[in-house]
Amino acid sequence: YRIHTGYDYPGPHQGNFCSNGIIPPTREESAKLKEVKAAHQFIDITMPEVNTEYGIVTIAMKNKYNFTNLNEFNVVYEFVKNGKIVYTGTSPIPHTESGSTGKVWLTVKKANINRAIKRGDELLINVHIVYRDAQSFAPAGHEVAMGQFTLSERGPLATIKSKGAPLAATSSLHETVIGNEKVQLTFDAETAQLTALAFNGKNILADGQGFIYDNHRWIENDRFSNTSNGLEANGEIKVVEENGNTVVKTVRKGSLCDTEINYTIYPQGIVDVDAKFVPKSDNLRRAGLVCGIDKSLSNISYYAYGPWENTVDRKDGVIVGRYTTTPAQMADRYVKPQSSGSREGLRELVLTDDAGLGVKIETEGNVSFSALPYTDADLMNAQHYWEMEERPYTVLHLDAWMRGIGNASCGHDVGTLPEYCVPNEEMNYKLRISPVGK
Repeated sequence: YRIHTGYDYPGPHQGNFCSNGIIPPTREESAKLKEVKAAHQFIDITMPEVNTEYGIVTIAMKNKYNFTNLNEFNVVYEFVKNGKIVYTGTSPIPHTESGSTGKVWLTVKKANINRAIKRGDELLINVHIVYRDAQSFAPAGHEVAMGQFTLSERGPLATIKSKGAPLAATSSLHETVIGNEKVQLTFDAETAQLTALAFNGKNILADGQGFIYDNHRWIENDRFSNTSNGLEANGEIKVVEENGNTVVKTVRKGSLCDTEINYTIYPQGIVDVDAKFVPKSDNLRRAGLVCGIDKSLSNISYYAYGPWENTVDRKDGVIVGRYTTTPAQMADRYVKPQSSGSREGLRELVLTDDAGLGVKIETEGNVSFSALPYTDADLMNAQHYWEMEERPYTVLHLDAWMRGIGNASCGHDVGTLPEYCVPNEEMNYKLRISPVGK
């Protein structure tokens, strides 16, 4: 499609205002449609009680319909362990008139909640309310409401013991190189930025495109066009030995946000990245890192909120699970290109080539991500997707916080609510990077 808007014609016009609804001009479903549907669903779903001894979960449903009894619907439920559905079931909803609350009791003994808590497994229950019979406007099984509830929180990343051939370190005027035959990292001596990361001889990063702070995000109504990251020209780098591992400690000061990134390199070929962000402004768009990933790693599997695009203030229409996509598919094709494709609550991200070789990134703490073939500046400067040229690498964002979208479409002071803005306080997360494949 080549969708045109007011931007393509002389005025008077309102840009792409008439093309920016919850259903796009191309008429497919959208993340905005899913969010609006969730916000307006007529059944409030809660989980008032969990009995871990007998393995019983209570699901309560308040009927907000005026003329519909909830006994027309079924509850379809899924128990999810570490992002994978382990078993499903269906239960009818009892007679529940308008304004009343009905309950169903679901057996979860198979899930073994107490064991999951001890092991640090994440255990979730997905609840879908669907029509039992076909309607004049929808088939049997059509979903009218959904919710997701946590039975067991995910635990921290497991402790790793060092094993394998020791790491060699060489430093010159321009760079520091650390590694062995399984893993190798290269850092710029002046900026302290990671410039290369290789596992078993396969480079993961695009040339020189290692982790660096980024603050740019282009949302059309936000109009924030400053692409500067505010970082000082030089950084600090220090190499130390801790518990048999080599740790590279880097510091980069900036006018917008200071960053401290520590890389713990395990000889067996694993890298832990501990990142700390210290904002210096109440008006940041992001507190996170960006890097360039080798373009061949175009197969994406992720364990996070999905499958639709979501942000910190737009997560009602999505649930945590395991999903697959590609960089090209992650870019939501808004009529006017803009920052898109974000997924909140990242637990695990796997990027592989067509042979199944690549990298896995596990997280600890709050992380959102996007992986697109464009920079945010590319999206900002483009008028149409069909005019855009993909970068020769994938732009991977890993944010401790990205500012919410808000609703600054008209009126005064209707932008992002304060609770969804980037907090002006220290934030941390950990990434565990390891190779995938042979």
